[in-house]
This record gives sequence, C-alpha cells and structure tokens, in this order.
Amino acid sequence: MDSESEPGGVEPEEKPTSDAIGTLGEHPGDTTCSLQAARSWRSDANVVGYRSFEAAAEDVIQRRLRGFVVPCAYPDLGHFIMDARLTTAEAFLHVLPPLVLVSTLEILPKFLAVLYCHPAVVPLLPGLTLEYRELRLVDSNPHAVTQLLDDPDRERAAAVTNGLSADRHPVQVHEVLRRNLVMPFLYMVKV
Repeated sequence: MDSESEPGGVEPEEKPTSDAIGTLGEHPGDTTCSLQAARSWRSDANVVGYRSFEAAAEDVIQRRLRGFVVPCAYPDLGHFIMDARLTTAEAFLHVLPPLVLVSTLEILPKFLAVLYCHPAVVPLLPGLTLEYRELRLVDSNPHAVTQLLDDPDRERAAAVTNGLSADRHPVQVHEVLRRNLVMPFLYMVKV
C-alpha cells in the first residue's frame, strides 16, 4: 500500500482538498467527546469540528475532507454505514469523560420543566432519579450545557453532558450517569 492509502486500505479515487478529519464540535476549544476522541486517536492530525456529523459526512462526500469520525452510539450511524458513497476505513476505542447530570442549582428538584441532552445519551435517561416534563434534544453535549444556561427558566431545568463540558461552565454536577465508558468510533471516508 502506498502513502496515499487511507487507514484500512481504502484507495481514494481523487485526493480530498483537505487532509483534515471532521467530527462533531464547532470550535477548537469545544468539549465534545468526538473531538476529544479524534484528537487522541490521531494526535498529529488536523481535526476540524462541525455542527453535525451529517455536515462532516457531506464534506467527505464532496472531497473537502479526508474523512470523519463518528461514535457508534450516534443514533443515526446506520445512515452513514448504509450510504454507498462512504465506507469505514478504521475503527478505534476511546474512554469517554464521565456523563453527568448538571444544573445551575445547589440542590436539584425532583421535578423539572426541561431536560437538555444529546440523542446519544437518551438510553441513560431511564436511570435518572428525577422527572421532567419536556426533553429537548441538542446537537452536542456542550450545547446541552449552553442551552441550560441560556434558558430563562433554568431553575427548573437540567442537562446531561460530559464532564469536560461541566467543568468549563458554572454548573453543579448532581449525578454521574456513566463512568469509564469505552466507546467505539468509526473513521469513515469516501468510497
């Protein structure tokens, strides 16, 4: 295999305009699990954040990116796997930061108006020790925290996020929902 080959032996038909790897995260300091995982997996790579995995995938399909990283817990992963324009070039494991329940309050009430979270963490919600009236799905774990902080009724709201995002914002961690979660990630490229 020559040096132009992708990991996993995929030979690109034409070279992408960027050697960057895309994943979820909007800015270099963003605290998404996907950015952290991609940077850990390929510490020498230029990892670029996107508002959605779909946007990163589209740039791969259009050959503006070499490839993109997506966690296997992403609910719409099957769309990427079944897309005939994409293929999995490599898979890797990464230990995620703790997934936590946060709010702006010292003591969290048992009944909330709103709970913010990314769709990937929805399977953790039945284990919560509280009730909520409305679930608002957001684009990323960092967005769960920023939406909570922007909520005018934030005293009646909470968010599920990762520990990195919780550490960077003025929120109180009330419960650790999952620790030491080993997440499989796929690195996908254009066929």
